[in-house]
Amino acid sequence: ILQYVPTAEGLIIFVVDNNNLKIRINKNISKDILNREVQAYRQLFENEIEKIKRTGRVTPIVSWKNDKSDIYKKDIQPLKEKIIFLYNNLIGPVEKDIAGKKVIAVIANGWLRYLPFQSLAKSTKDGDMEFLINEKSIVCLDSVIAISKDFSPSALSMANITVFANPDGTLIGANKEAELITKLYGKTTTA
Repeated sequence: ILQYVPTAEGLIIFVVDNNNLKIRINKNISKDILNREVQAYRQLFENEIEKIKRTGRVTPIVSWKNDKSDIYKKDIQPLKEKIIFLYNNLIGPVEKDIAGKKVIAVIANGWLRYLPFQSLAKSTKDGDMEFLINEKSIVCLDSVIAISKDFSPSALSMANITVFANPDGTLIGANKEAELITKLYGKTTTA
């Protein structure tokens, strides 16, 4: 599970698997910058949808490599730059943590809820793109509660976890979620 919490000071990423909880902090991107970049990325797609409605055609992306064409400069390069920027800031900090994983569950907050994580990619040495969806299955969740029913009673009774709720006051329902987790797990510390 990757849970993203954008703050004014940086991006907090909780990385959870069967054995570990790791916290990664990307101080290179603030909540405002992240929101702006996600909105700009979505706008590129909305512009393409408008083109399709007007003309009935789609500009196919045959290659992500720079062929110096006007189509590359106008349509492909801006999209490619956003995809890589978002990958580097969202997946880059946890790339080693998820290296051996086949399925990644993403819990996103704020504008990240509107980001198709499957479309993120990193640049390859030859200038092409390596998309996350080609390596991982991505599942989007609203909260960790969505999967909590899958835990066995014995796992719940042995669990000792710490719950971080609403660090910057913007997560609607986070305190309620923390209360539910606290009830679900007998040995829980809420921070």
